[in-house]
Amino acid sequence: MAAVILIFGIARQGDMASHLTLWMTSALLALSLQFIWGNVGILSFAQAVFFGVGAYVYGVLSINFGVQGSTLVWGIPAGIVAATLAAGLGYFIFYGKLNDIAVAIITYAFTLIFAALASGFSFQLGSASIGGANGLVGIMPMAFGFGDNYVVASPLTGFVVTLVCATVTWLILTRLRHARYGRVLNGIRQNEDRSSLIGYDIRLFKVSSFALAGGVAGIAGSLFAAWSQFVNPGQFSAQSATLVVIWVLVGGRRSPVGSVVGAILISAVQFYFGSSDISQYVALVLGGLVVLVILVAPDGVAALTRKAWRSVVNRNSSAPGRPVTTAPVDRADRVEPKPVAVAPLGNHGRSENSLLTVRGVSKSYGGVKAVRSVDFTLKRNEIKCIIGPNGAGKSSLFGLLSGRIRLDEGSIVFDGHDISSLPSFKRARLGLGIKLQTASFFPELTVRENISLAARGELERAREALVENCIVEAGLTEVRDVEAYSLSHGQQQWLEIGMVLAQKPTLILLDEPVAGMTIGERTQTVNMIHRLAQRCGVVVVEHDMGVVEELGGDVIVMHEGQILRTGHISDLRHDDAVMDAYLGREAAEHGATPTKPNLEL
Repeated sequence: MAAVILIFGIARQGDMASHLTLWMTSALLALSLQFIWGNVGILSFAQAVFFGVGAYVYGVLSINFGVQGSTLVWGIPAGIVAATLAAGLGYFIFYGKLNDIAVAIITYAFTLIFAALASGFSFQLGSASIGGANGLVGIMPMAFGFGDNYVVASPLTGFVVTLVCATVTWLILTRLRHARYGRVLNGIRQNEDRSSLIGYDIRLFKVSSFALAGGVAGIAGSLFAAWSQFVNPGQFSAQSATLVVIWVLVGGRRSPVGSVVGAILISAVQFYFGSSDISQYVALVLGGLVVLVILVAPDGVAALTRKAWRSVVNRNSSAPGRPVTTAPVDRADRVEPKPVAVAPLGNHGRSENSLLTVRGVSKSYGGVKAVRSVDFTLKRNEIKCIIGPNGAGKSSLFGLLSGRIRLDEGSIVFDGHDISSLPSFKRARLGLGIKLQTASFFPELTVRENISLAARGELERAREALVENCIVEAGLTEVRDVEAYSLSHGQQQWLEIGMVLAQKPTLILLDEPVAGMTIGERTQTVNMIHRLAQRCGVVVVEHDMGVVEELGGDVIVMHEGQILRTGHISDLRHDDAVMDAYLGREAAEHGATPTKPNLEL
């Protein structure tokens, strides 16, 4: 409240209302970039383009149609046009599977192209004359009324309207960020691979968030046009695009407040230094400010402020006479979860006995055949282990089954669905759960939040019950509110299994689920896998023969990309061909046994 009173007090002083209006449009533009950069991890240099498009659309509409109630309404179509343009660009970028660096380069190039087009072409749109480098003049100021009976908003009124628009946008973006949509975006930022494996179409989420951010930038541009009554191609310039990034970088890309503060702070620096005798040094001042922030506060001013505040609070809480509460440093490592039997989590099952049918599956990398005509079937509630020496093709086969690698030949039929060409997220939606060799989760989220995000498609009340059930099943009850990054190695593996359970799978693929575990953790994991097999099929890629024997079931031995043998592990231990594949004929002749071969992938 004090800040609001202060702002209004400043706005009433002379021309400050006009300056504050300009800075508030800059803050709104910064919010548009912060939403996708801070929440999704997308660095876009195209926000200035969407800002300029919004400004031009507002200008053309206001010139052609006048007030018609209030020129403020032209900000809506301006935002829609900018969002549509952003959606088109986003579709090209994200469905083209470009990496983060390529996205930054493409959006920067997009800005340069639009700047050249805006400067090089002059044309007429109704009464609006777009004059290339001369820009668009005669734009209607912010006004209220109908026809010729309108009242132009005063500078203070214009500032209040802009402030209200920025505040409403802020609230909407904040609500989205804390809603499930925003939590999914946050998950995509932390771990795209896991987000896809639990059933989210990350490309769709990226395009939608990119379009939303473009719409916000377009609205900011419309407010700017109403304030300036003039637009030129400078809104598309590379300098403008870079300046928006600097605002958010200085303020803090993970903080909406920080991005707003960064925009206002730098705009104020430009205003005051730009009108002084040292105006030629503005770029030098801004450059020095950016370098200083990167060195001292790489996460922005907002993060530095939070850190300082926490330091003060901690110092006060540790003052004499106050009790000091010290959390255990390795709380997660000290927890020894015990096997817990719980009710089945659900099943997508059909009446047929065969759950997974793999026929003639092959994959080549250049001239190397990684997988050669692999055939096998998996029944419901069956455990099947895949073993083999280094380079046998286990990882490639696992990638083909999970959809992370495209197959060249053959077919994969899962639960009656041909999934041969389906991406990972669509396979997950059909009931395929995947645990990777290296634990894959969302490190900044708690155990509960990780599993909740994996419970895709569940209603809130049902999701809460499912999440709690999965936490118990995975043996993570004591660490449910601990951030995932601080868990022990074994608990991180269990967390990923718990996330798979939250998907209610009918088939689970496990890639070396006991790798790096202690003996106690390994026993717990084997027991967990047996419980999983009571409700769904399980395929395990493993190198520990002791674990394979404990799991039981059929074993597939792979060698040089193809299936060498199938059968029970007790029989395969004495198979000469299997011994050759692991240890070589010479070792076999000397009586070596492949009890625990080194089968690192």
